[in-house]
Amino acid sequence: MINKIDEVINALKADATLTNLVNKRVYWLTSANSTTPYITLFEVTNSEAESADDEEYADDIEIQVDVWSKGSTIPIAKQVQKVMRGLGFTHDAAPDEWLEDTKIYHKPLRFSILQEV
Repeated sequence: MINKIDEVINALKADATLTNLVNKRVYWLTSANSTTPYITLFEVTNSEAESADDEEYADDIEIQVDVWSKGSTIPIAKQVQKVMRGLGFTHDAAPDEWLEDTKIYHKPLRFSILQEV
């Protein structure tokens, strides 16, 4: 099993454009506060994709990056996608959501990668 989450967090936090858009608010699993905009992320799957002779050669990894904002999520989502592509991930899904109770726009972005061990 390969741990890619730390690499993703560090890349998102290191991107100057993204850092400015979310004011450095990038969190693993949950937000430290409710000030928007911010990003949360987590690993959805991390499974063996290729093996031979009881040896694992590649993992299939899927990471979800969630954008939360009182306004448009588009500029943040586009920059997240740019950073993730730079890490070798492909973009799988990005539905739009409106959370009526909190009045926040939510854009969950799914990315996947086949990573050699």
